[in-house]
Amino acid sequence: MPLRLIHPGLQGDAGDVIRGFLYSVAGLALLVLVAACANLASLFAARAADRSRELALRVALGASRWRLVRQLLTEAIVLSMLGGTAGLVIAGLLLRVLNQSLSPYGRLAASVDARVYLAALFLTLVSALLFGMIPARQVSQSSPLQAMKSGSVDSTPLRRFTLRDLLLGAQIAICTLLVTASLVAVRGMVRMLHAPLGFQPQGAMLADIDLSEMEQRGDALLEKQKAMLEAVQRIPGVTAAGAVNRVPFTGGLRGVPVFPPGTTDFNLNNSVLAPYVFTMSPGYLEAAGTRLLSGRDVSWHDTKTTPYVAIVNQTFARKMWGETPAIGQRFILRDHLTEVVGVAEDGKYYEIMEPQQPVGVSAVIAN
Repeated sequence: MPLRLIHPGLQGDAGDVIRGFLYSVAGLALLVLVAACANLASLFAARAADRSRELALRVALGASRWRLVRQLLTEAIVLSMLGGTAGLVIAGLLLRVLNQSLSPYGRLAASVDARVYLAALFLTLVSALLFGMIPARQVSQSSPLQAMKSGSVDSTPLRRFTLRDLLLGAQIAICTLLVTASLVAVRGMVRMLHAPLGFQPQGAMLADIDLSEMEQRGDALLEKQKAMLEAVQRIPGVTAAGAVNRVPFTGGLRGVPVFPPGTTDFNLNNSVLAPYVFTMSPGYLEAAGTRLLSGRDVSWHDTKTTPYVAIVNQTFARKMWGETPAIGQRFILRDHLTEVVGVAEDGKYYEIMEPQQPVGVSAVIAN
């Protein structure tokens, strides 16, 4: 039996997509951090200007400039540590809410670990030292005599005004970028939420059953599957029941080559399409909420003793036969001449962001 190895956790088969998304989120978080630091730097500079007489008096009484710089840096570090702690607490709460919510891929299991705490501590200290140096440098270059006379801590007010202007401009530019990125992200999320999935997950329940250990084979196994589905349909509240070999968004999908009728050399170069292929029972389309646009559903009478039949989606039909009606058309799938008996709507199968993919669904037949 062929095995397929994938990375565990959030990477899996869609590692590039997930990593790209996480990198984007991290970039936006860094922009928020820079905007907050620029805002705090402006506040620190304004506060140092308001305390100019106090700081000048301390210098006149013998306090060294280095001591005042250390005081300002300590204040910046304490304030940054409080902000970092609050951020970690809020992150933990939001992750707890996120873990309790459902997604198309199941429940998430994200948590704040030791590496997150170390990264938060590092960024907090760097932010405090980097942006706390602005008011500290302003105090270290000030003239105590001028400050006691006019209340200014800087002998060159024009330069201080330019620095504050730069900080304000940086905040406006970063906030504009964040608002624009947020609007784009919200628009993308709305489009994704309203994207047609080709099935209705609301009110559906999945059950994974492994029949490989059963002794029955052939028609006996087929009758067993039919009896199981009929028993499920008799449960109060159940409106439809069906079976499929793989549900969407569970990975492991790959294209299966399809050949035109009359092909004798089944080389991949002779294939006309490589759609996703599912095997389903009668009633699955109704249970999944997938619309059958034309033709009929598969039935329990579609067995190995009857011609092989399949239901294809709109993309499959369009790529294979263009505007020609797909009902009654034939193709070779897995060495079997298969006839199209129905056309279903397009949907999402591997991931929600994928383009429209051709799909063929064959009937459950006796092995």
